[in-house]
Amino acid sequence: MSSSSSTPQRIYDYDVFLSFRGEDTRRDFVAHLYHALSNNAINTYHDNLLEKGTVLEPELMLAIQGSRMSIVVFSENYAESSWCLKELGKIMECNRNDGQVVLPVFKDVDPTVVRHQTGGFGRALGETASRRPSGGEMRENRLSIWKQDLKEAANISGWTTKVYGTEVVVISQIVEDVLRKLKSRQLNIAEFPIGLDPRVKQVIKFIENQTSNVCLIGIWGMGGSGKTTTAKAIYNQIHLQWKFVDLIFIENIKDICNKGEGGVIHLQEQLKGKRALIVLDDVSTYDQVKGICLNRNYFARGSVLIVTSRDVRILQLLEVDHVYSIKEMDEKMSLELFSWHAFRQSSPTKDFRQLSEKIVACCGGLPLALEAIGSSLRKRTNEKYFENALSELRSSNGTVQKSLIRSYDGLESDCQRDIFLDICCFFIGEDIACVTEILNGCGFSADTKITDLIERSLLKVEKNNKLEMHDFLRDMGRAIVDRLAKKPGERSRLWFDEDGTKTVKGLVWKSQSNNNVSFKADSFREMKKLRLLQLDDVDLTGDYVHLSQELRWLRWQGFTRDCIPNEFYQKNLVVFELTRSNVKQFWSETKCDLQLMEKLKILNLSRSKYLENTPDFSKLPYLEKLIMEDCPRLSKIDKLEEGIMQMESLTTLAINDTGVKEVPYSVALTTNGLSNFFLPSGNHPSCLAYTGAGPSTPFQVPKDFDCRLEEIVLRVIYSPISENTVDECLTSVLIVNYTKCTIHIYKRDTITSFNDEDWKSVTSNLGPGDNVKICVAFGHGLIVKKTIAYLISGQSIIVEVDDAKMELEPSKEMIVQLSRKPDRILIRLPNRTYASSIKFHRPSFSVVGL
Repeated sequence: MSSSSSTPQRIYDYDVFLSFRGEDTRRDFVAHLYHALSNNAINTYHDNLLEKGTVLEPELMLAIQGSRMSIVVFSENYAESSWCLKELGKIMECNRNDGQVVLPVFKDVDPTVVRHQTGGFGRALGETASRRPSGGEMRENRLSIWKQDLKEAANISGWTTKVYGTEVVVISQIVEDVLRKLKSRQLNIAEFPIGLDPRVKQVIKFIENQTSNVCLIGIWGMGGSGKTTTAKAIYNQIHLQWKFVDLIFIENIKDICNKGEGGVIHLQEQLKGKRALIVLDDVSTYDQVKGICLNRNYFARGSVLIVTSRDVRILQLLEVDHVYSIKEMDEKMSLELFSWHAFRQSSPTKDFRQLSEKIVACCGGLPLALEAIGSSLRKRTNEKYFENALSELRSSNGTVQKSLIRSYDGLESDCQRDIFLDICCFFIGEDIACVTEILNGCGFSADTKITDLIERSLLKVEKNNKLEMHDFLRDMGRAIVDRLAKKPGERSRLWFDEDGTKTVKGLVWKSQSNNNVSFKADSFREMKKLRLLQLDDVDLTGDYVHLSQELRWLRWQGFTRDCIPNEFYQKNLVVFELTRSNVKQFWSETKCDLQLMEKLKILNLSRSKYLENTPDFSKLPYLEKLIMEDCPRLSKIDKLEEGIMQMESLTTLAINDTGVKEVPYSVALTTNGLSNFFLPSGNHPSCLAYTGAGPSTPFQVPKDFDCRLEEIVLRVIYSPISENTVDECLTSVLIVNYTKCTIHIYKRDTITSFNDEDWKSVTSNLGPGDNVKICVAFGHGLIVKKTIAYLISGQSIIVEVDDAKMELEPSKEMIVQLSRKPDRILIRLPNRTYASSIKFHRPSFSVVGL
């Protein structure tokens, strides 16, 4: 049972080193003791383990140094062996310098004799010193050292075999004491393990089902979330109970890697073929652990490897059997943990409850922060200490920030760091798709880089697809920007309106008054690198030509002019959010024929209460999202039908809560990729169409949707992989409601319709405003190219599908019908395509709590 200490650099090769004089005890007492220790999974070094031809002295000295404790068996003739005395010298040196535990056993010799070197034992010691060739002074010096070592060892409480009568009794006592001492060296975990037990039980339950294999577990979470504490608690609970032959807990794998390949190879050789429990904590790169984890054949069955990391991608590359994600603590547990550290009780004292709740809210469920701030307030009875703690909590020099900064330092490229800092300063709470477009427009590979930040626990995406991060990470990012440039004018990103800049790349400028504030547009003359700009209730006067041509994102809330100025030319702008504005028309008539923002992908004019006219949006060829919600004076969108048919990139059109009353069916049913269509108020068309690539169609049900839904029809365009593929192999339809967190699954069957009660369960999953995805599930052998979902309400209709719009390559179609009335025909397909109709019965099962 070999174990490392909790000190990062120390790895023990053995639990026990056995020191004895072979001629006296090898064949009986020591043989029985070694056997008993081994039977109890105590990893014991015995010189029988030395390979023949090995140089004894260096090997033995290393073995002593690499053992957690030493058992020294003193016998009648022990002092006759200079080798034994040299071993004893090394053992006592490790005892004095490293705290190695020494357990003396007195076999047929009295402890007093060893302590004072009297009688034959003392004479033998003198003769041994005399046998070694050296001068008289060196002999006396050596003898003095040996006497001191013997005295110190004999002064330690041990076992005298004569007292116990039989070897069996004394050996059992020794083994029990060794086990007790090993157990007492369990790893230190949290002083107040609030919320720890459920985590540990969940992981151990998984491990228990893998005992016939080598089990590899990953524990993932942000810095300070409790990964190490959880791993230590698991280690403590199972390391003796499951009788592992080897135990290794390495708190910082970098120390092993710094030794080069030799460190990893040494570890592999130590563990080869053994049933081991290994914890590799705080792994920051794949290369650090691949040599240990990838070849599970190194270990015996029943071995358990636990890897903790802030980067889930590392755990995925290691092909772990299970990833346990550490979540932030909830409010109740956070307050309890803080209270135990600050007040030594489960809740705050009455006088400090309100301040305590503020501090806990600021900590955001991060155990490291709760423990650090709570401990600092222990026995503090003045409210000022608690108030100061709130400001100090986010200090860049604090314990929490020092822990988190390592995650930022571990990012592999400047591009990753730039994206992280941009999100910290500007995009928390923003839609991930929108942010991705903006940052891609800045020349970043944002799709993969944002995923990487999520995998590294630096960023998360909430259910509404909004980017979020822990407050401490946000503050750390902003502190990094401050640190990189002490003067505001030299910072790369600004979010305070009083800061100025020379090299700014991003700026948030908000009016602090109830009224708009005015500034000259030429204030931006020197901001040549500006690519991210947010203006809230700020009016710019003068020539807009001074705005940087590097702008990719412009959010301007409270824009006061009635149209965009003629000189406003932003060829690189990707996202333009002109919400809560006074514009009557987007561009002046003199500019509407120009491609003023040819790279624009998202345009949001929502809550522009005076907006009456729009330009020809087909002049924005790459527009993907057009949002004009809550514009009550907007009654018509110029050239809507012709424009949208030309805008092949458009996926979202949102015009609800406007004066627009009718939308042509050709718009609703267009097959050019429009996947999200939000209807206006008033008279709805009786058929809504949503298109998605592949086997799924995501959309948002209009907020004022008429719930008298009669049919759901899915038009699935697909192609078989080979000629032998069976066409009709659709197995089920899933309706996933992200708003209600439900999944309804409808399996293929012969029943053709729903009764009223069943149909209510269908319509309840398509409530107004719900974010929904409809998916079709096929067996193997088909490639689904497109899925179009039609929501039919009101009167029966016949929709002609234009054959000219069909794909040129061979494809087939399938109609999937969820119907309240089984005899309705809804879609007429082009004659050249293969069509089949499949109907589904009531839900076979549903899952709640997605």
